[in-house]
Amino acid sequence: MKKWSIWIWILLGAMFVVWLLHCFAFSSYVMLSSDMKNTLLPGERIIVNKWSYGLRTPYMSLFGYHRWGERSIQRGDVVVFNNPLEQNNKTIDKKDIFIYRCLAGPGDTLSVDSIKLLIPYHGCSITVNNTNRTLLCNMLNLHEKKKAIIRHDTLFVDNKPLKSYIFQNDYYWMVSDNASNISDSHYFGFVPFNHIIGRATFIWFSKDNQKNIFNGYRWNRFFKTIKPYKE
Repeated sequence: MKKWSIWIWILLGAMFVVWLLHCFAFSSYVMLSSDMKNTLLPGERIIVNKWSYGLRTPYMSLFGYHRWGERSIQRGDVVVFNNPLEQNNKTIDKKDIFIYRCLAGPGDTLSVDSIKLLIPYHGCSITVNNTNRTLLCNMLNLHEKKKAIIRHDTLFVDNKPLKSYIFQNDYYWMVSDNASNISDSHYFGFVPFNHIIGRATFIWFSKDNQKNIFNGYRWNRFFKTIKPYKE
C-alpha cells in the first residue's frame, strides 16, 4: 500500500472519530452575545457535555426525539439548548443555540414580574385562569402540539373550552447572568426538556473578536471550568 493512501485512511479515521464525539459525547459552541458576561464572554468557545442530562438523539429529523440516560437539570447549571420560540425549522436540533443558566425546574415556583408561576412538568395539571391563560395558550401551541386559541377571555383547545390541562413535557426557566438583559426566559418563556442539548462544562478558547488575529487572547480563561451557581 502506498504511503499516501495510508495517510488518507488515517485522516478519514480521525474525521470519523471527531464525528462520533460530536454526535454522541461533546460539542463546541461559540459564545456570541454578552448575555452571560459574568460567566462567559463573547468570543469564547465552550465544550458542552451531551451526556449531562442524557444523550439526545442526533439527527432528529431522521430519528425523532429520544434520550438515553435521562437526568434532571440542576438549578444553577449553565445549559445549552435550542431556541424554544423559533418556528422556521420544524426539527428541534436545527434551531438556533442559546446558552443560559437554569433558575428553576419542573415543580418549582418562582416570582416573575410580581406573578407567581408554577413550573410545569410531565403529568401535572394546571387550572386555566386570568393570570396564566395567555402563557398556557402559547405553550400549548409551541410545545404541546395543540391547537389553542383565546376567544372572549376563554382558552379553547381543538375548539373546546379548556378549564385545566395536563402537561406532557418537563419545563425549565432559564436566565441571563447579565442583570440588565431580559432576552432570556422573560422573553422566550419556558424551555421544554426536549430542547436541551447539554451542560456547558469548560472554556477551551477565549479571544476578544474585536481585536486582530495577534491580540485579544484571554490566556487566563483557557480551559477554565464553568461552575454552576450555588445559592
